[in-house]
Amino acid sequence: SIEDSLPHFVHRVFLILNHKEIGMVVDTAKLLLMSMPNQARLVVSGIAEDYQESLVELKDALQQKERPCIVLFPTEDAQTFEDLYQSTISSKRDDASATDTKLDVVVIDGTWQQAQKIHQRYIPAVQDGGPCRVCLSDAALELLGGGGGGGGGG
Repeated sequence: SIEDSLPHFVHRVFLILNHKEIGMVVDTAKLLLMSMPNQARLVVSGIAEDYQESLVELKDALQQKERPCIVLFPTEDAQTFEDLYQSTISSKRDDASATDTKLDVVVIDGTWQQAQKIHQRYIPAVQDGGPCRVCLSDAALELLGGGGGGGGGG
């Protein structure tokens, strides 16, 4: 299963979904939840925490400091995961008490406009104690965008 192949340092994956995306033909949320039933949490933007326990869990993950939390979102100060891991997470692993540290990952699903609104609404700024932002590396972007059939190749 996908859960078995996740890095050992991932604790939970929060998928924040715009409510307009529910029931779409391309349902990323359903795929993620079915693939990772023990670690994936679905948060639907626009639904109060009284009606979704996962939003309460997300808010706790964003506020607590014991477990690192990262957000996959391309801000100006976003780092690649590799850079973040080398500068932050691996240095904490040198501390004996942090050898079992796992992190929470937040992914925002929706159109770019929806994702920006969700990011602004739910994710505290780094300078306000919010989580680090992580972007895809150039190699990952090339892998995702480069397989479609541009000719040439190697």
